[in-house]
Amino acid sequence: MVTHSNETNILQWYKEQFQKFASRKNGESEKLRFQERLTALDAFLERGFPHRKDENWRFTNIQPITRQCFKIADRIGSVPENVLQQHFVEGAYHIVVIDGIVSDTLSDTIPSITVGSVLRVINDYKEHSHLQNFKPLDKTNSPFVLLNTAFFVDGVWIEVPDNVELMQPIQILFITTDVDTPTAFFPRNRYSVGKQASVTIIEKHTSISLGEYFVDSYTEINLGEQASLHYTRLFEEGNRGYHVNTTRIEQHRLSSLTSNVVVLGGALHRNDFVVSLAGEQCSSELRGLSFASGTQLIDHHTLIEHNYPHCKSTQLYKAILDGKARGVFNGRIYVHPQAQKTDAQQSNKTLLLCDDAMMHVKPQLEIFADDVRCTHGAAVGQLDATQLFYLRSRGVDEVSARTLLTIGFANEALEGIEHLPVRTQIENVVTRKLEH
Repeated sequence: MVTHSNETNILQWYKEQFQKFASRKNGESEKLRFQERLTALDAFLERGFPHRKDENWRFTNIQPITRQCFKIADRIGSVPENVLQQHFVEGAYHIVVIDGIVSDTLSDTIPSITVGSVLRVINDYKEHSHLQNFKPLDKTNSPFVLLNTAFFVDGVWIEVPDNVELMQPIQILFITTDVDTPTAFFPRNRYSVGKQASVTIIEKHTSISLGEYFVDSYTEINLGEQASLHYTRLFEEGNRGYHVNTTRIEQHRLSSLTSNVVVLGGALHRNDFVVSLAGEQCSSELRGLSFASGTQLIDHHTLIEHNYPHCKSTQLYKAILDGKARGVFNGRIYVHPQAQKTDAQQSNKTLLLCDDAMMHVKPQLEIFADDVRCTHGAAVGQLDATQLFYLRSRGVDEVSARTLLTIGFANEALEGIEHLPVRTQIENVVTRKLEH
């Protein structure tokens, strides 16, 4: 049980907020999922927020979240059309989520697949038997997953039927509007890709708020046999934004995942990414890039579980840290005894642009099979003085030389992004930050 007085007050705050939240649900207590909200809340109140004594949160200071009484969002703000257009990616279908709520009027209709509000699907559970693919509530989940389960209002549901290959990417724009008091948002998403189906999903998380806010997001993804998913996420939160993101992916036989995550903004960002290889001959490629400056904290925790033989996974995460920024990478590969012929590789590289920046790295291999090929490595350093001298000797000014070398360092982490407009957009943002 929680004993710290300040945290007890915060937990009591969330308990009171839930009572107000439940009263606004207009009889949702009759719905199938409402009991799960209550169960999740009770589990969260019993466990409380994670502490830095917990090894998985050792280097992640979440006090900005746990010391603030965030109001649960109870309205949808407005976003000017020109602002939306600035964030839209060319050549993609667009789904718009404002303050955690799917906007039907601003979102495109996408042929051949089911897409829309996850809450509507859940509330019509009896008409959607495939909802049995949802994972049942696990009380041992992260406290942030429990909190999301209790308070989520909406999110995006995507279902790609068997044998459908969607040639045009889907961009989901999650945008937080201006808040006049510290506010919390809880988007919850579910993506399902059927047998021999293929899709590209691009998420962008951003904000037009100058105020303090907290986003606790949770996403479940299921890949059927021989399914293929290209999954790119770009986070550009506000300077006073805190985002804790949890994503869980289950892959079935012969499925393929290419994941890219890029974090370029926000005061605090925590990304927990779990992949379960639940069939033979799955492949999973994870790439990540973080750019932090000032006092930002960006934390990536990954877990890839090899449950079946002949599966392959690769991880490449890079970080660029400036000012007094802090970075964390905790990558874990778990190979079960039956997962023979596993091929797993993990690499983390960090570029420190000044002496005050700091990176914490913890690569982990847990191998219980004897016929595997698994490697991991980590490196932390600064720009190569020889390369910098070479560019300066060819007439390149120091700022441009440093920018060129830093962009070159980042490019390897961006190679998995197939949609060129997205990659170009990210490169432009990184370049502007470096020049600034």
